[in-house]
Amino acid sequence: MHDTKVNGWVDDYTGAGGDAITVIVDDPYNATWVITWNYLSFTDLGGWFMITGPLFQYYIVGGSSSSVFHINPPYTPIQINMKASLAGDPINYSCSIKPYYVSNTFNTGSVIRFDINCTQVNEICFSIPILFGNLPPSQICFPPPQPP
Repeated sequence: MHDTKVNGWVDDYTGAGGDAITVIVDDPYNATWVITWNYLSFTDLGGWFMITGPLFQYYIVGGSSSSVFHINPPYTPIQINMKASLAGDPINYSCSIKPYYVSNTFNTGSVIRFDINCTQVNEICFSIPILFGNLPPSQICFPPPQPP
């Protein structure tokens, strides 16, 4: 597993310390995964909080191996909605990611884990990443090309 650094309020562990929310993606098959999440944006006005636009802020991170990344939220506890999809399966494998949707209130030190499981198939499958919403991801499979 390796740390992933992306933009927004996500950082590698060196900037996160104990204040971060840790996200673990267990991907021993090297499938291509995409995780999106959003949260409600607030501005602190001396004890009063005002919802600021855009109403939700979205972030996207992806990879093709096991990975750990750290979310440094602007405030805690924080309500986060996360959607996990697969954008591509390894050749001759059909894969799924679980959970595909997480909606919860997280504090610093929370851990969110996604597991990718694959089964060997005699077809080539493509997953359609669903970036938002809470529907399960869908997949299209084709028979392998036949030799001439």
